[in-house]
Order: sequence, then structure tokens, then C-alpha cells
Amino acid sequence: MNSFVINKDSLKKAWGADSQYWFSVEDYVIKEDIDFLCLSLSEDMERDEIMNLDEFIPYFTVKRSELAKAYVESLKNEKVKAEFNYLDDDGLVEYFWKCFHAYPELFRDYEKFQNDYILCGLKKWCEDNNINYTVEL
Repeated sequence: MNSFVINKDSLKKAWGADSQYWFSVEDYVIKEDIDFLCLSLSEDMERDEIMNLDEFIPYFTVKRSELAKAYVESLKNEKVKAEFNYLDDDGLVEYFWKCFHAYPELFRDYEKFQNDYILCGLKKWCEDNNINYTVEL
């Protein structure tokens, strides 16, 4: 029986990815879009044909804005929350990082929060998709 290993690399690929990752339900490997280009060239198939083989599902991702919102909510500081409420996703992420550098005392636990948040989401994604997993961090 296959088992997906949740490690630092799989967490990294879940966070704010600029490219799309896919998960192979046959061999439990994370693949990038570029892998499909190579496969389509070798198999003489179009990328969309490969994606319709039911062998791949979109890999779990957490948007930067989702993570920033969740962290701000975790602070339980109404004044800080109010500063972020009116911002769209792009503005929120930009403002978040400005605050991160300007007020390090508010963000000292951010890295741990980020890893815990993504790990929790990735575990749920595995369970929702009936993917056996182990955690090796």
C-alpha cells in the first residue's frame, strides 16, 4: 500500500505555489506542470488528455492571502484585525509583509503557525482524498 510522506518539501509545495502541482494517485508523487509537458512529448498526448486520465488530482495549496488572514485572526487583536479587514487579497499580502518587518513582536510565531496551518490542511486534504500518509518533519 502506498503512503504519501508529508515532509518539508511537500509543505513547501503547498504554500503559495507560483506553478500548479499535481498529485499522482497511482504512485503518490507530486508533479509539476512541466512534468506533463515532458510526458506529453514522450507519449504524443496533449496535456489535457493526460490530466483526464484520473491518475492526477490537483495538489493541496494554501494561498498567501489565506495564510495571512488566518495568522491575523489567530492574533486575537481587534485593532490589528481592523487594519486588515478592508484589504483585498493582493493588498492584504503586501500590507501583511510590511507589518511583519515593522512589528516583529507581532509575528515572532508566524513560521510555526505557517507550518502548523499547512500541515493541518494537508492532512485534511489527504483524508478527504483517501490518501494514506505519514508525517516526517
